[in-house]
Amino acid sequence: MQGVEACALRAVAAALEILAAVDLARPVMRRLYGIDFSGRIGLHYGEALIGALGPPGVDRLTVVGDVANIASRVEQANKEAGNNLLTNEELFAEVQGDVISPDFLRVSIRGASARRTLYEIAELTEEAKVRVAHLITTPLSDLPGRRWMRLLASGTHRNTWWRNTSEEPCRCNAQAIPSR
Repeated sequence: MQGVEACALRAVAAALEILAAVDLARPVMRRLYGIDFSGRIGLHYGEALIGALGPPGVDRLTVVGDVANIASRVEQANKEAGNNLLTNEELFAEVQGDVISPDFLRVSIRGASARRTLYEIAELTEEAKVRVAHLITTPLSDLPGRRWMRLLASGTHRNTWWRNTSEEPCRCNAQAIPSR
């Protein structure tokens, strides 16, 4: 599986993983810092401009264009609908057979002339989970027609999971670590 369908499925899988990580971190952040938070994600796809904006030294990597604006508006619709993950009809059409979607809603999105249908995504189907696992293990160099650039050196990032939140975390050098 390659192309738009693979990109759409990867985006949904990544969004679901982010929301799962937020759920795992929530009790730890509440206990450490007294804050309660949640995540909301809006998915849309298409061509976008990605680049550094701002004066040298304080420039930031930014995504601009209609795609970024629509995704932002879809994310905002989550708050009004009480959902965590919404996608618009274009992306949903690519992943419809791969996701469990309990609901949809029709909304007016600022900047769009017509009402849009947004779909709530709860999880991937079991078959899609298997395909996503294969996509994740496929080296990027095997995907033709693209030039890939490593943004992080190997081994410079680390996933943090709080699997056992019954442990009392403590602060050490501004990082949360489980107490021993």
